[in-house]
Amino acid sequence: NGWGLVRASNTVPGLTLRFEADTEESLQDIQQQFKQQMLKIKPTLALSFLTLEK
Repeated sequence: NGWGLVRASNTVPGLTLRFEADTEESLQDIQQQFKQQMLKIKPTLALSFLTLEK
């Protein structure tokens, strides 16, 4: 289906998230799972995901 990764950014003070999936539906599902887990840690976190085409 796909995968997600969160890590400290090398260039800015923040986190970098990367996602890859076989379908748009799988991609959105993975992103939603990450969002839910991150909001458990910090409920006021503002998250938006940029989609890049291959």
